[in-house]
Amino acid sequence: MTEQTIQLADGNTMPLVGFGTYLINTQELMDQSIKTAFDAAIAYLIPLSFTVTKTFWARR
Repeated sequence: MTEQTIQLADGNTMPLVGFGTYLINTQELMDQSIKTAFDAAIAYLIPLSFTVTKTFWARR
């Protein structure tokens, strides 16, 4: 399976990710879905933040 992405106005790409939360019918499943989504976002954003910071300081 290939990762689906969308191209942003600045030329970068962003992965399209969906967690299917509209079918959740219990608080336990909702809590787990939110935790999973948060963990995935953190796993994606932390390396990205290092890249942005490195780029910022390289321009100084």
